[in-house]
Amino acid sequence: MEKKREKVREHAQIGRSQETLSGKRRHRRPGAFALLALLSVLALLLQACGAAGSGRSVLADEKPESSASASPDASDSSGQTLTFGYVGGYSLIAGAEGWGIHTGIFQEELGKYGITEIKPVGFKVGPDLNEAIISGSVDIGHSGDTPAILNRAKGAKTRLISQPDIEMNSLIIVRDDGPQTVAELEGKTIAIVKGSIMHRYLVGTLAAGGVKNAKQISIGSTTTDSLAALAKGEIDAVAATDSLVYKLLEGGGYRVIDNASDHPELLATGSVVVTEDYVNKVPDIAKAWDAARTKALADLKSKPDEYYAFVSELYGLSTEAVKTLYPIEGIAEQSFSDEGIARVEGSKDFLVKEGLAAADFDINDWILR
Repeated sequence: MEKKREKVREHAQIGRSQETLSGKRRHRRPGAFALLALLSVLALLLQACGAAGSGRSVLADEKPESSASASPDASDSSGQTLTFGYVGGYSLIAGAEGWGIHTGIFQEELGKYGITEIKPVGFKVGPDLNEAIISGSVDIGHSGDTPAILNRAKGAKTRLISQPDIEMNSLIIVRDDGPQTVAELEGKTIAIVKGSIMHRYLVGTLAAGGVKNAKQISIGSTTTDSLAALAKGEIDAVAATDSLVYKLLEGGGYRVIDNASDHPELLATGSVVVTEDYVNKVPDIAKAWDAARTKALADLKSKPDEYYAFVSELYGLSTEAVKTLYPIEGIAEQSFSDEGIARVEGSKDFLVKEGLAAADFDINDWILR
């Protein structure tokens, strides 16, 4: 994970605040032509709040008019067809889950438990996925931990079966002529996607920095909408993921003033949840999912070039960017670890304390192994 952080800082100019603050490096605010170019880039960035994975964060917001915009049908009553929902509007996601479905490893392993088809469906943001889970149109959902926790807290009957990523980063991005520190966000306007991992991170960062009067707003339904508003000067900052701002930072004119990676307690985890209804249909689904994930991870590790090429094509990013944003070493080795469980427990406690979660619950009761 440290390798990833250093690469992001190197390629996206994160962490070089001293040079910029001293005035040695300045960028003009984007003009009309630059803004048009920026919006074109943003149209290619798709969400992952989430993610997202890993999508990581996928790390992306949304890809226009893919399966992400389609409403999945009601869940198969027999459990033979498994609808897999995830944050990020691509045809699949990165990580062991995406690779496993792409190669057929998941289909082979889950087929041993009577599952004959896996239907991947992408969603723009975590709250959209939550609604599909509650409605019963998604059997297994993959997102950041905040949406999954909030859904469980308000009564969604889900069980946590995997944490594919335990170090999902979030950050605050501004224009070069905007606030230079977290403290300078006092009285400013910051865009978020409510109920996302970035939302949870921002609340924690502002509290730690003593910022009490920053205005948090939602613009549109995705982080891409917020970044477009930042480019126009309509807001002062955006809470996003490193994957969403990678290309933007490379273009110049923007900077990151805070990273969750600098505050480990604010890092998020990836969460894969299954509905209790589906567990009733396929009681061994957690065991089956873990076996499929383990096999897929071993396979992609043995074929790193093929894996990175797959993710590069999937997200429309260069291989260099993929290795920075979706490093194989960032994929969790096991479905659960003590560190991952402690981190999701911390996220849950924080959300309850801040009044963002509707109710408290026991993480150990939520986990299904």
